[in-house]
Amino acid sequence: MILLIASCERRGELAEALRSNTGKHVDVATSLKKAASMLSSSQYTAVICDETLTNSDPLGAEAFVERCSTTLPIYVNLAVSGISRIVREVKVALRRYDAEQQVAMRAAEFLLRSDLRSAVTAILLSTDLAIHSANPADAQQHLQTVYDSAEKIRHRLDTAQ
Repeated sequence: MILLIASCERRGELAEALRSNTGKHVDVATSLKKAASMLSSSQYTAVICDETLTNSDPLGAEAFVERCSTTLPIYVNLAVSGISRIVREVKVALRRYDAEQQVAMRAAEFLLRSDLRSAVTAILLSTDLAIHSANPADAQQHLQTVYDSAEKIRHRLDTAQ
């Protein structure tokens, strides 16, 4: 979803152009205060904000920026820029944002796989040592390592969700 923040008459035309060119739902807010509350209640991929609103309401702009979190902010000047130019800029920004998200996901997946692979290796090694151990005390110590490694995997999977 995209949030468009604009108070000029062209906002409806721009919202429709964004909707048809990006395939994303577009919500419209006419003030930074309204936009801040919408950001709190919904998940947006991008927020397109008319610069005239941020220039005329610095305190509202600060509250808006704080609520953006991981949402991609795109500032435009509707008084100067044409709708087709804004749509192009938004599409480029969304493609870049999607690419960055994919890189971040692959990195997180790699780290999780690496961490889990180490724990599974520890489980396999400790299990093998416990099975082949002649001393019950040594076997118990190896089984404790298996248990600790399994707990580590459970904890990592819980935090990965």
